Amino acid sequence: MILQVKHFFSGAALILVAHGATYPNSPDSSPPEQWSEMNKKFTRHCSPFGVSIFAQGWPEDKFHHACNMLAQFIDNDQDGCADDIEVVQSMRALQSGMVMFKTQNDRQKYAKYVASSMNWQDLYAEETFMECSGSGETENCRDAAIE
Repeated sequence: MILQVKHFFSGAALILVAHGATYPNSPDSSPPEQWSEMNKKFTRHCSPFGVSIFAQGWPEDKFHHACNMLAQFIDNDQDGCADDIEVVQSMRALQSGMVMFKTQNDRQKYAKYVASSMNWQDLYAEETFMECSGSGETENCRDAAIE
């Protein structure tokens, strides 16, 4: 049962169903102009509420999961609007975003390609476990995407 369609990602809708949000079909988007050079090394980009996430070496399902997690952090009640617009405005003004690498070793290899104007937080595919999100989290099973 589809309840409603909300626009979370540039160019892609997130479909809400009775039990909660599902992954967007394609959150992939083009990066903002000031970071377009990053597309040469980072093969994926999404932008929930205008906050950029770049990824290099990430499987599509984990990438969609991380994009969806940021969208849900910004819009926890899932009404299609940022819960605190001042947080989003500050993140944009500070040019904050996420840069995701497959492994910590890849961070060392690719971090030099991150735009110097970007204030970024890293996340690794090797520490992202979708099955450990929400009710799946246990003492021994944790998804770093929720940090």
